Amino acid sequence: MIVQHFKYALEGHDFVIFTDHKSLTFAFRQISKKASPRRARQLEFISQYCTDIRHLAGAVNTVADSLSRVAAVRLEANEIDLIAEGQKTDAELLAQLQNQSEDGVGLKKLRLPDSGIELYCDVSGSRVRPFVPANCRQLVLTKLHALAHPGVFIKSELKVGVIYVKEDQYSEEQILENNENSIHFDEFLTLFGDRVRLRGFDKYKGGLDTVHDLTGLYSVYTNWRNIEIMFHVSTLLPYEKHDPQKLQRKRHIGNDIVCVVFLEADNTKFSPACIKSHFLHTFILVRVSARIKHKPTRYEVSVVTRDEVGAYKPYLWEQSVFEKGPMFREWLLTKIVNGERASYSAPKFARMQERTRSQMLEDLVMNLSNHAETGQIPKPYRRGSWRPIGEDEYIKMLHARVLRKVSDTQQTSPMDVVVDGKPYASFPHKLE
Repeated sequence: MIVQHFKYALEGHDFVIFTDHKSLTFAFRQISKKASPRRARQLEFISQYCTDIRHLAGAVNTVADSLSRVAAVRLEANEIDLIAEGQKTDAELLAQLQNQSEDGVGLKKLRLPDSGIELYCDVSGSRVRPFVPANCRQLVLTKLHALAHPGVFIKSELKVGVIYVKEDQYSEEQILENNENSIHFDEFLTLFGDRVRLRGFDKYKGGLDTVHDLTGLYSVYTNWRNIEIMFHVSTLLPYEKHDPQKLQRKRHIGNDIVCVVFLEADNTKFSPACIKSHFLHTFILVRVSARIKHKPTRYEVSVVTRDEVGAYKPYLWEQSVFEKGPMFREWLLTKIVNGERASYSAPKFARMQERTRSQMLEDLVMNLSNHAETGQIPKPYRRGSWRPIGEDEYIKMLHARVLRKVSDTQQTSPMDVVVDGKPYASFPHKLE
C-alpha cells in the first residue's frame, strides 16, 4: 500500500523497501505458484518499482511512519500568532482555567523558545502539549492531514482571478465594465497581499506584462507558504471603453482556474454561468453589505465548483461568516490553493497533464537519442513549458552567459571562460 500511495515520488528512482516483517524479504524468491492471486497482483505491482526488500527490526526503526508523526509538523510564525490570539477568547480554555483542579488538566502559560509568544500548554503529562483554540483546530488538522496527501500535481506559482460585482449587475459585460474600486473592495484586496507596480516586477507575473505596461499598471501579489500568487483583478486590468466584451480583461480571468467574486450588494445574486470560460472550475463568492456597516468588516462566503471537482478543505460547515483579519486571510488563501489543486483532477486538466507529460517524455527520448548518435548537447527546456528552445536561441543563451562571465571576471578572452564545468573553447559553437 505504501508503494502505491507514494508512487508519484518513487517513479524513476532507485530505493530500498525496509520492513519489520522478515518473511516479506523472501517474497520475490518464492515460487510464484504458491502465492494467492491477490498477493501475486500486489507483488507484480511492487516489482514495477523495486524488488529490494530488506528486514529492519521495529525496535531500531526510529523513523518509521515519519510522515504521520506530529514532530514532522512545523507551524509558521503567523500561525502561532493566530493560536496565541485565539487562546485569549476561547471559551473552552477559559472554562478549563477556572476548573483545573476538577478535570486534572494542568494548564500553564509558557514562553516559546526564541520568541516572545506565550501559549497555554498542558503540562500534566510527560510531554508539553499546547492548547489549540477552536478557531485554529481546522488549521492544525489540515497541517497534519496534508502530510500524507501531497497531491498528484503541485505548483508553487498560481494565478487567480478576482472580479468586482455591484448591485443589479448580472451579466459578464456589466461586471467587467466596473472600472473603479469601492472602499470595501480596496479593503478586501489588502487581505490577499501587496499592491505591486508591474513594470520592473521581477517575481512571478502570472502572464501579466512587466515591461511595457500592456496589462495594466498595478496588480496584487503575495508569497504565501512559499507559494507565489498573482491576482488578476478585473478593475486593474486594461479597460477599453469601445470593447463591449472587455477582451483584455476576459483573456486573463477566463484562463484562470479559480476566481474570487467580491459581491458588494444586498439583493443581487451571482451566477457563475454569467462568466463564460472553459477553464474556470471554482468560484469563491465573498459578499459584503453595501448598506450595513460593521467594524471590523464582515464577509459572507460561499463556494461553488463544477461537478467534476471533488470536495476540498477548509469546509464551510461550521462557519460561513468571517470578520476581516489574519484568520480570514489564512482561510481564504488556503481555500484558493486547495481549490486550484482539486481542479487539477478534473477530466479536462487531467487530459492536459497527460498530454503534456507524454510530449515531454517524447522530446526527452528524442534529444537523448540524438545526443547518443551525434554527440550534440540536448536542448534545455524553458521554465514552465515542455517545448525545447531552438538551436539558435540556445547558442544566443550560451553566448550571453559567456559574455556576462567575461564582464564579471574581467577576463580578456572568452575562450578562457569555463561554462558548466567545461572551457568555452571546447564547445561546438564559438563566438564570432
